[in-house]
Amino acid sequence: MARTVIKTKSVEYMPFFLSLFLLLNAGCWFTLALLLKDHYVIVANAIGIVSGSAQLIIYMIYKDKSSLVESEKTEVKEASIHKLEEGIKAQDMNEFDEGKLKSRSATLPKPSISRAYTINKLMRSVSMSQYESHSTFLLVP
Repeated sequence: MARTVIKTKSVEYMPFFLSLFLLLNAGCWFTLALLLKDHYVIVANAIGIVSGSAQLIIYMIYKDKSSLVESEKTEVKEASIHKLEEGIKAQDMNEFDEGKLKSRSATLPKPSISRAYTINKLMRSVSMSQYESHSTFLLVP
């Protein structure tokens, strides 16, 4: 998570409370391990305390920068939507000026195989036995 935050300069992908409770949980277990003198738990939770602290520090550094990045993203999206709307309006005006509106379906490609042929082939394959389907299905055009 921290790598993504540093790369994008946005804390969008690292929730604050997740990092905070990671630190608090590791701190509680670390304290208990100190009281019980359990070295294995001490080492594991010392790593957790360092990791949680690092995440909170990264969060504090990039907290303010993420709002700037998000506002820039919003501005870019709004500008691209505005340009797209202008392009659509210009295209519609050109079609209207020509005196004929082009149908959208005229640009779609025609299917290469008739639907009746594919439905018949499907029905034949469903009605075949297991032996027939293995021996003749690949030979049927």
